[in-house]
Formats: sequence, structure tokens, C-alpha cells
Amino acid sequence: MRAAVALACLLGLAACAPELGEAYLSAFAAGERAFHAGRWVEAARAWDDAAGKARRVKDRDEARFLEARAYERAEMWPDARTTYQRLAADSPTGPRTQRAFFDLAELEIAHGDAARGWAMLDDAARRFPTHGLARPAIRRLVMHAQDVGGEDAVLAFLDAHEAAFRGTEQDEVIAYERALSLERKGLKKEAHEAFLATARRHPYPFGGLTDDAFWHAAEIDREEGRPEEAIAHLRELLSSREPSGAWVSYERPRYSQAQLRIAEIYRDDLRDHASARREFDKLYALHKTTIKRDDAVWAEACLALEDGDAPAACSLAKRLLDEFPESRYVPCAHEVCPSAPPAKRACADYILRQIKGKAPPPEPHAR
Repeated sequence: MRAAVALACLLGLAACAPELGEAYLSAFAAGERAFHAGRWVEAARAWDDAAGKARRVKDRDEARFLEARAYERAEMWPDARTTYQRLAADSPTGPRTQRAFFDLAELEIAHGDAARGWAMLDDAARRFPTHGLARPAIRRLVMHAQDVGGEDAVLAFLDAHEAAFRGTEQDEVIAYERALSLERKGLKKEAHEAFLATARRHPYPFGGLTDDAFWHAAEIDREEGRPEEAIAHLRELLSSREPSGAWVSYERPRYSQAQLRIAEIYRDDLRDHASARREFDKLYALHKTTIKRDDAVWAEACLALEDGDAPAACSLAKRLLDEFPESRYVPCAHEVCPSAPPAKRACADYILRQIKGKAPPPEPHAR
């Protein structure tokens, strides 16, 4: 009985499967073979043939899109432009049309009227704010404005586009880029407020730049001599982190960076060794995927040594040896814990200087 049901299901799926047509499949495959062999013009012509034989709009548009790409590889810019334009005209709402508009703009910038191309890119971003290329397009337009007129031109561009992108996925991008521009311009107070405003207006999981905005706000706090406020904003960044466990989907890059920075602020700015040791241990214990775990163990061991806490320093040295045998700090474990076995390699001089307190003072924070 089960076998009969399974057979019936397979037959039903086969009956519902789209019939692409042998002529289309043959022409499309010919285009692929030519493209992978580097015969760009031959590939373009084969895909043009496939587009003419397609039975579905999506198949025709895909063949036409690949035809344009092949012409680009052949550096036949007018043919590529014409093909993209044909795709957009024949299929105004097709699956490849939005991408075609972005590619047309890039083609015009690089191989045509650059000023017209920048205007086309601007128009594409406005028309298709949900497309994956809208955000990088805005970033490119910001960089172009910066090249042409500096930060004043960037701010003018962003102010002029704020209303156009309000309520879209790019609203956050405009606000974040504005905060970055204010920071580059040296307007730290305004930039700080702008970073916090966009981070809180676009919280996780809806904001794609939330962590970056909190990070920049915290860095400004630190530069301006507000370490406690920097820690508060870094904790705000970390507040959305899911508990460690089997159901965690992913670890965002700024999480471990924020945890490390909190520990560094306690150590370097506030000279609070107890809190710094606790925060370094959090990085080791809670952020299992970061490559900075051995750095955290080593930093905590050095603080324990400085505090005269020999048992803790030795316990951390053992952790380093047991769990991070490839770490650059392993040859130095004996330096923080004399009972640790001597390493086969010598401890690096720059690490020795850190241990002995002879390292040069840290460089000023980048501005």
C-alpha cells in the first residue's frame, strides 16, 4: 500500500513539474558550455537563442540576463547595455529586472556617461530599496559624494535622501551613514547622538547596523574620556545576545569584540583589575566561537600575576596549555607560572615585555 502511494505521489509531482522544452534546454546548455570555456560571444548568442525559445518568463529573463553578462565579459559594452534594456522592457516586473537596472547604472558609470550612470544608480536605489544591491549602492553614492565634495556633500546627499528612504529597509543605512559622516567631520557629540538614535530606532533583530552603531558610540565615549558610558553602550549592544546553547542561531561579530572591549576598558581606563578579570573570563566562558579566547585567558593571567594571585595565574596558564596548545602565548606560560612546564619555543620578546611591564605605552585610540 505504501509503495503504491509513493508511486502515485511521484507521478503527481512529475505531472506538475514545469516543461521547459528541449529546444530551450539545449540552447541554454550550449551557452553554459561556451561561457565556461571563455567563448563569451558564442555564449551570448546561445543564451539569446534560449531566451527566444523559453516557455516561461523567468526562464527567458534568466537567459537574457546571462546573455548581457557574457557581453560584459567580452567587453562589448553597447551589446550588454542593449540586452539589459531589452530585458527590462520585455519584463518590467520580472525576477531579473531590478538587478538589470543596477547593472545598467554600473555599466554607464564605468563605460559610458559617468554622471548619467550615478544618477541611474541613485534612481535604482530609490525605486528598489528592498533589493540586495540597494544598500551597497547607497554606500557607493556616499563615497562618490565624498570624493566630489567632502563630508559637506555627503551630509547634503543624506539629508536630501532621508525622506525618500523613510519607512524602507534603507532608512537605517541613511541614518548610520549620516552618523559616520558626522564622526569623520569631527562632530563627535552629534555623531554620538546619531549612532545611539539609529541603534535604538532599529533594534535587533530588525536592524542590520545596530551593533556597529552601538560600537561607534562606545568608541566615541572612550575617546572623550567617558569609560563608564562606553561600557554601558557595549552592554546595550550585548543585551540582545541569545544565551549560549544548542538553539543559538549564530554569533554576531561585534558580540565578542564588545565583551573584549569592556574588559580592556576596566583594565586600561578604569584600572579596575577585579572587574577586568571577570570580563575577560566572560569572553572565554561565553563566546565559544571567537578566536580571541586565548587572548582573554592570557590577559586574565597577566592581571592575576600583577595582583599577586599566583594560584589564579597558574590555573589560567594550565587552561592555556590544555585548551589552546597552538596559541602564541603557550611558550610564555612559564613566565606567569613558574611551575608550568617550560616550552619548546622561546616566548616572544614583545610578550615578555608586556609581562615585565616594559612594554611601550599603548597607542592613542584611533580617531
